[in-house]
Amino acid sequence: MPRPTAHRPASWLPREHTTFIGRAAELDRLAVMLKEARLVTVTGTGGVGKTRLALRAAAAAESSFPDGVRLTELSGLRDPELLPNTIAAVLELPEHDPRPRLEQVLDYLHDAGLLLILDTCEHLVEACALFAEAVLTRTENVTILATSREPLFVAGEHEYALSPLTVGAGAPDGDAVELFAQRAAAAAPGLSSCDDSRAAMARLCRHLDGIPLAIELAAVQLREVSLAELTRRMERRFLDLPGSRPDSAGRHHTLRRSVDWSYDLCTPAEKVLWDRLSVFAGPATADAITQVCAGPGLPAGAVMDTLIGLADKSVITRTGDVVSRYRVLDTIREYGAERLSASGAQPRVRARHLRRYLGLANELAARPLRDQVRTHRALREEHNDIRAALEYANTVPDAPGRMHPAVQLPAKLAWFWAISGLNAEARYWLTRGLEHAPAPGPERAAALIARGYSTAYLGNVSDGLADSDAAISIADDLGDRRLGARARAHLAYIQLSANQLEEAKRTAAAAGKQLGHDVGDEDADLPVMLGTVQAYLSLLTGDPEGSLDVCELTLRLIPGDAGERWGSGYLYGIVGFALCLLGQADEGNRAALRALALKQELGDAAGLAHCLGAAALVAGAQKRHERAAWLTGAADTLWDKFGSVFIGVDVMQEFAGQAAADARAALGDTRYDALVRDGASRHLDQVIDVAVQDADRLPALPPGGPEADGPPKRGLSPYSHSPMT
Repeated sequence: MPRPTAHRPASWLPREHTTFIGRAAELDRLAVMLKEARLVTVTGTGGVGKTRLALRAAAAAESSFPDGVRLTELSGLRDPELLPNTIAAVLELPEHDPRPRLEQVLDYLHDAGLLLILDTCEHLVEACALFAEAVLTRTENVTILATSREPLFVAGEHEYALSPLTVGAGAPDGDAVELFAQRAAAAAPGLSSCDDSRAAMARLCRHLDGIPLAIELAAVQLREVSLAELTRRMERRFLDLPGSRPDSAGRHHTLRRSVDWSYDLCTPAEKVLWDRLSVFAGPATADAITQVCAGPGLPAGAVMDTLIGLADKSVITRTGDVVSRYRVLDTIREYGAERLSASGAQPRVRARHLRRYLGLANELAARPLRDQVRTHRALREEHNDIRAALEYANTVPDAPGRMHPAVQLPAKLAWFWAISGLNAEARYWLTRGLEHAPAPGPERAAALIARGYSTAYLGNVSDGLADSDAAISIADDLGDRRLGARARAHLAYIQLSANQLEEAKRTAAAAGKQLGHDVGDEDADLPVMLGTVQAYLSLLTGDPEGSLDVCELTLRLIPGDAGERWGSGYLYGIVGFALCLLGQADEGNRAALRALALKQELGDAAGLAHCLGAAALVAGAQKRHERAAWLTGAADTLWDKFGSVFIGVDVMQEFAGQAAADARAALGDTRYDALVRDGASRHLDQVIDVAVQDADRLPALPPGGPEADGPPKRGLSPYSHSPMT
């Protein structure tokens, strides 16, 4: 049963950063179509405003869909195989599920009542069509709103062909003129708005066929020239355009001429940067752009000024409040890609792009305990470009004796995949990469270790164990003790999650013996991971004192100024519950709160689920049953992502069940269910903030909040809904 998540804003739609002009009739028509059809595709030439219109229509219709609106942005996705993964991530579906992602998505959508936006489908038409057809066939209350330059050609599809903005016939009015006037006022604040100026704007808009992107590219030129001069230049340049072709081909020709014109007005350095920016799949920082785009014709020191020049010409847009990122519109990117390909420079620039992300991955792997929050957030921001780099890596020819980037890059990103909850995508790229490393060398073993972890996390324990065993065999044959220790540490974790506790203890002990004490920076994460597994195993096998000893020793391995959050978050969570088992609940609570704060800062969904669950158990041990109930509800929203409470670890599930039974007995069914529901319905950050403040109650909800009657509707825990038997 689909449920609203607790850790996303009320609206899933992005904020608009510029004024939306006109389109009242189009919005009215789309509103009707979204009520009458389950697949509506807004089609039209590039730059005509399909995405803006679709988002506006979705915002207006949002209240009609019980489960809201979800936006899937596809412009940065190149591999159609990852379409189900991308949609699953938008829906925040469980990763701990061995089924194919498409099956998982369709199962989730079966009872959903939501509007799913597929934005920019034209380069993935076949994949989007197959997905839409499956949704229409296997669900009843899901509506798809797609944007594309061409229809999906699926039975039941209703196409809405979007025309350009209107230009008044013989009069200086119409939505196109209004758009030009507003953008012109921003470019040249002192511009006159007299009738003659409006008439000139109308002539310009007619030449540009009312295409919004073409209008915006033209209006920004008023920073450099007068309206009269702009009009003369436009009329000379567009003199040979066919005036009787108001069809999509004619509009494409108009847009192409507009982009040509903008390109011709650029300086040589701006043209070089425009072309090279086309290799980026998403918004990029100035540092990233400098690394990839600087070179002949564009010195590194000139990149920033050149970026500003392109932004002034509206060729790129700037986003981000803390760190500026620069984004290229799809139409602009395609134009630059054509130029770059024609110049013969595209392979060199793509190779530099790949080196950029190999460098980031190597930095993450070389200093795994250092500055985890900054590094992880930066990688999350550049996820689309990581995908683009991985796609290009798989086209690089194999070379004997060289580690292939298609296996090196996804393996080095192992921590990124795990913390981000992108295990299905990790398995996909690692499987593709392993095709380039058939020989039993260290790169194959590293990829098998990473794939085994991701595969087991997805619920396929047998395949995860097989990958780990294969990696151990390779490491032992090579005599590489550090690689063998890493493989065994990961194997111990998989065995733990499969409730093979005695086997996990033996494997972890073997890993520790093999690792020894000679650990370099690149392996600094290994004793922390191994200590975390051993501490958890001691806790699960009835030795809380031993668990505390291992936690203390392992925490000493983490430099205080390192910025490490992953291992320390888990370790403090284990400390918190171990202290509770020893009758020191108040001390345990302090450790549990520290664990929550660390995991929240990192954004580790699996870690937050464990730490929220541990905090709920600690609250129960303190007899703070109301707090335990809403913490349980919040934890359940995250356990949804991982398939079962405490990832299926039997001992912890038994503890959780007994704590829930105690809270239910103390509060009564009605009160307990209401509190669990309340915790499940809140934004996750709010729940954690209140929890870290050690409060017993969540703040009151405004009118219209979640109902308090009946059992909670979300959460995978059977213990949240009924007492243990």
